[in-house]
Formats: sequence, structure tokens, C-alpha cells
Amino acid sequence: MFRLTTDVRTTIDELNDAEVDLHIVDLNGEAVDTSTTMGRFFLTLMGALAEMERGLISERTTEAMNQLRATNKQFTKSIFGWDVNQDGMFIPNWFEQDIIDYMAWQVEHNGMATAAVARSLNKRGVTGKRGGKWQGNSITRTIGNDFHTNRLKFSAPDWWGSKPWHRDGN
Repeated sequence: MFRLTTDVRTTIDELNDAEVDLHIVDLNGEAVDTSTTMGRFFLTLMGALAEMERGLISERTTEAMNQLRATNKQFTKSIFGWDVNQDGMFIPNWFEQDIIDYMAWQVEHNGMATAAVARSLNKRGVTGKRGGKWQGNSITRTIGNDFHTNRLKFSAPDWWGSKPWHRDGN
């Protein structure tokens, strides 16, 4: 019913203010009545346990995602600059990596605003991973994604380094 202890307390208090008592009839044969101190305590305790479980699920999910990310396995649907091979491993898409480096070069070396970079890419027909148009914030997110440093674990194609914007280190 609740995933935050504060929600339990707030709801019970709002119901009490409206002169409504909550009676949970089927709790393994025991009834919980929020009009009593013990009933409010028990429901608050149940809310605290639900909140703890929600937190534990979140922690386990974060740990699992970090483990997948650390081993270069797929942890999200798609990342611009990366493809997924048949083994579920992320591998660099060097043509998209070229675009990422171009974005960073325009912003960092040429002083272009991210919105201007987005407009230029959209004008050239360059789309995002799922075909969407670029926005300034998506440019910022893309060039700031630390995951792109993982490309250093892979051999670059022979043509890599032929453009002034190709970064060696990341």
C-alpha cells in the first residue's frame, strides 16, 4: 500500500483528521486498526519495512548496473556511439564516435554553443541513436558521458585520427 514511511504517517493523519479510521482486516488473521496506538505503530512499522525493501531493491539494481557497465556488457537500451554485439557486449560504433568527437571539438575548441552544434547536426541529417533530433542538452549529455572512455579498450579503425577532432585519450 505504501513504499515510504512518511506516506503511511501522512495518510493515516489525513484519514484521522477526516475522522476516518483504517481497518485492515486480513493480515494473516490479525486485524490492524489505525484508531489505536498499536495499530498506527504496526502500520508505520510495515511502511518502514516496505521503504527498506524499496531501498534494497534500488541498491541491488545500482550494483548490478555498475557491474554490467564495468564489464562493458549491455546495461541500457542504447548509447550513442556504441552498438551491442551478439554476446551482449557494447562495442564502439566508430562512425558515431567520430560524431561525438566532432561535437566535443566544436564545443571545446571552437567555442560553439551546444544548441548551435545540435542545429548543425540536425541540418546535416545526423540523428540520435533512435532517430531523434539533437538538442543542446543531448549534446552535453553525449559528450560528457564517461562511458565513452571505454573505447580505449578497443582498436580504432585505420581511418581513425584522420580528422582534427579525433581524440586519442577519450
